[in-house]
This record gives sequence, C-alpha cells and structure tokens, in this order.
Amino acid sequence: MKKLIMIPILFSLLVAEEGNWGFAGSYTHFSGSARFLALGKTGSAITEDISSVYYNPAGLAYINPQQLVFSDAILPLGGRMGWFGYARPTREYGNFGIHFTGLYAGKIEITDIWGQRSGETFSDLNLLTSLNYAKEIFYNVGVGISYKLLYHKISEWGGLGQGLDMGFLFLGNNPFSFGISFQNILSPKIKLIEENERYPFSIKGGFAYRMYYDRFLLLFDINSIPEFNILEFGGGMEYRPFKFLSIRSGIDNKRFCFGFGVEYPMVGKTIGVDFAGTYHYASGGGFPMIFYFSLFLHFAGFRLEVTPRTFVFSPTSRENNVLPVRIFVNTKKEIEKYQFLVKDDKGEVIRVYKDFGTPPREIIWDGRDDFGHLAKDGKYYYECMVVERKGSVFKESGFLAEIRTIGPAGEIFFREKTPEKTPGETEGQK
Repeated sequence: MKKLIMIPILFSLLVAEEGNWGFAGSYTHFSGSARFLALGKTGSAITEDISSVYYNPAGLAYINPQQLVFSDAILPLGGRMGWFGYARPTREYGNFGIHFTGLYAGKIEITDIWGQRSGETFSDLNLLTSLNYAKEIFYNVGVGISYKLLYHKISEWGGLGQGLDMGFLFLGNNPFSFGISFQNILSPKIKLIEENERYPFSIKGGFAYRMYYDRFLLLFDINSIPEFNILEFGGGMEYRPFKFLSIRSGIDNKRFCFGFGVEYPMVGKTIGVDFAGTYHYASGGGFPMIFYFSLFLHFAGFRLEVTPRTFVFSPTSRENNVLPVRIFVNTKKEIEKYQFLVKDDKGEVIRVYKDFGTPPREIIWDGRDDFGHLAKDGKYYYECMVVERKGSVFKESGFLAEIRTIGPAGEIFFREKTPEKTPGETEGQK
C-alpha cells in the first residue's frame, strides 16, 4: 500500500525539459531522432525523413529510398531513450513504415508524501510501437495514419493502450511545404493500479521553406494541447555547406537546440550520423543538457545515381579520350524530362544534355563544350535532374572528372644543324 501512495511523478527532469510538466505520454512529444531535436522538434512539414512520422505521418508519403534510423538519447539520472524507424516505399501502394520508442529510468528513489526517503527504488518503462502508412492522394497532397500500441510499467504495475494519429502534407509551390497532424484521435488509455492514464489529443502544424538550391532549410512548428491549454512553438534551420555536412540549430519556448550531421554516399546507399544537444534557457541552465545520437542508412528504393567511369581523361589522346557517365534512375511515376549539366570549377555550365522522357543509361562526354570547343584542363562537376510527371524531382550533383592533356614536366634539347657542303665547294667558297 505504501508504494501506491508514494510513487512520484516520473522523469521530472525530462518532463521539465519538455515544458509540459507530466501529462500522460509527454515523452511522445519529444524527438524521434537527433536531427529533429537539433531543429527544435520542427517536423510537421519534412518530407524526406522517416523520423518525421513522430510528428506527422503524412511525411512518409514522399520518402523515396528505404530508410533505417537508430537513435539513443542520454537523459538525466541515468535514463535512456531509444528510437528505431524503418520506411519502405512502393510504387503503387503508397509507403509503409514502422517505429519503436523506448524510455527507461531505473533506481528511482521512493519517498512518502512528506518527501521522506524510504531507501527503496523502482523503475519506470515506456514503450511505443507504431505502424504507419502514407500515400499521395492528389497532386502534391499526401495523407498518412499511424496506429500506435503503448505500454507503460511502473515498478510491478503495467498496462497496454492503443491510439491513432492522422496527418496531411501539402507540398504547395516549391520551395514551400505545409503539414498538419492530429495526434491521439483515438486516445490511448492505460490502466495503472486503479486509475487510467489517458493520452491527450493534440494538434501539430508547421511549414518548411527551402532555398539556396535546397542547401538551406527553414522550419517553423506549432503544437497545441487544448486540454491543458498548452501552446508550444518551435523553429529551426539547417544549412549544408558541403554535400556531406549539415549544420543545425533550433529553439522552442523552453530550450535552445543545436547539432550537426555527417553522411557518406556510396553506390546504392548513404550512411550517416547525427548529433544533437539542448540547453534549457528557460531555467537559466538549471536543468541538465540532453544529448542525442542517431545512425541512419538510406538504400535501394527510388533514387538517382550518377557514376563516372573514370575520373581523369584526355580528349586529345588516342585512348581514354571520352568520359562515359552511367545514370541509374528508379522513379515512382513516369519521367517527364531530364537534364544533365557539366560545370567547370567556377560553377559555369559548359555542356548541357537534356530531353523529354527517361535519360539514357549512359552519357558520353567528349570533353567539349556546347560550341564544340575543347574544354581546358582542370576539374569538372555535374548536376543531374530528373523530373517525374506531376511528382518528385530527383537531383544529384558532385565531382565528374579531371581533364588532363598536358604531359609530364621535362626538358627539351635542341641541337644546331650543321649546313651541308655543296659538292666541289671549298672552305673559301662558302
């Protein structure tokens, strides 16, 4: 009986970091990955990341490659929060996803209602599993649903509940996208001991704005929980100075967030790591910082790949005088048109290949510009774009090859030619 009246509010530090002060399921308003935590938990309008289903299941509709994400958060008092997500896009049936969230804290000390310590401890465990489905129902309009199973155990008492989320995502006119989701339309109820924990209904909405050739991303989200008169905001931005590096920052009504991501593209896949940290400015730094790590893998699915056959060639040599470039593209819809650009080291376009329909499997560059002139020695880069008919735009860019026609350094010797004598000519007759 003593334990029944002495169990305190769990995860007080995490809940305080959230700013919601302990309503049931407050951890579901945390972040599913390090990327979204660094962006101030602004995920309602993101279209290319499985972690966005934590905020808006409709974001799953526009994922093209298959994705795997593993996340781990280091919480105060030895707590841990883990997250796993998997996305499987299909051409005809929409996109499917699944994710798991686990939140655990052990050795929490039991006190009585006067704060006196009993010398005993207990643990708290929260598990969340969701099955997600999303599809583009109209041009640039996607809808998604998430069916959730939730388990909560305090000490030796536990219970199971189920819930349902629904969301919409509008791509609008590029570069804008807008999203709105309704969480806990079917409100989960978990019975612990004698009372039910009921997860409150909430509404999330926001927009994303892409600029500078998709290298800069600006985000804003609003989260409302009407039952508790909670209205939270979040803003974030992401900048990619290089193709392999992303720098992020975000802010909400309680904390400042920061982080970065590093990715390494390979043939047929991309692997990467994200990191995020938080500073609770509302308390003047009184609450400990939270650190989040994520590992992700993108592979197969629908994608565009450009693979040069060699990285050095000479258009004037007898051998190795052209550059074959392999193009692999797999899209959900019929391809409307493509464009392949060759750029010099200053970013100026010197050669354009474009046409309607599917790009060829291989483009042969002879080292010349659009006017037939030989390109000068140096490094060259590519930008490839494939446009679906009323659908996604696939883009890929990177290093193409180096033209090298100058031979190795050396010395040239000249020998003076001696004039030949005319037959019968003497030395004095010259």
